[in-house]
Amino acid sequence: MRHRNRIIGAFATALLAALLLPVLFGDPATVEGRTGGDAWRNLIYDFQTLIAGFFAVLAAWWTVFTMNRTERADAERHAQQIDLALRGDKLKIDRALYPQFRELNDTRKLLASVLQRHQTASKDPTDGGSPLRFFIDDICGEIEAIDALLKRPHFIDGALLFDGDLNHRIWDLSRRVGTALPQAQKSARYYNEPQKSYEQDHRYDEWYEAGGENDIVTFCNYFVNHSPAILDGMRTIAALYDVRRS
Repeated sequence: MRHRNRIIGAFATALLAALLLPVLFGDPATVEGRTGGDAWRNLIYDFQTLIAGFFAVLAAWWTVFTMNRTERADAERHAQQIDLALRGDKLKIDRALYPQFRELNDTRKLLASVLQRHQTASKDPTDGGSPLRFFIDDICGEIEAIDALLKRPHFIDGALLFDGDLNHRIWDLSRRVGTALPQAQKSARYYNEPQKSYEQDHRYDEWYEAGGENDIVTFCNYFVNHSPAILDGMRTIAALYDVRRS
């Protein structure tokens, strides 16, 4: 930029010298018949209107060029100011998505696998017990992980910037976790108890008949089927704020 300005300045100086010096110091032509005089001065005199128009166009071009350069500089400053203003929000979104996005996706895959194995075990005619007893520790552990994830301060802080649809889905997930987690913990405690009393068996049977274990499986199905929409919403937010998600 500095080198270009020097070239333009040198060109303008040379042009002004070529035009002004003959006008100021050149020998004028005689009026009768326009004979004699300095040829370069006569040329300038004859084309003074054209030369004046040229300088008018040059001045207009320079004005437009300067305005465009100023506008570009203003636009760059404005973009920088916006970036600085959004930096806090971007950091909140980044902390909300990382590593929560990856963890939710991993949980979805694990629970989908558990449900497949649970369905297979349910069809075994030789097993008279509840198939949930084989998977309850994994299920309970994953529901506890989801509950802890949703309660992380940096996730809650960033979630305030999520759109309405994503916020509603996360609220619904949190509500369902609050219902399913005590059920899963109760079932895990029962199946992990080596010596069960008659009263424990009776209470669990009543709870089982009331649909307690079914509520746990229902939650797992809900999460596997609805978490992709939550993950898609998190992808959209990551793209909008240009931050990582995993």
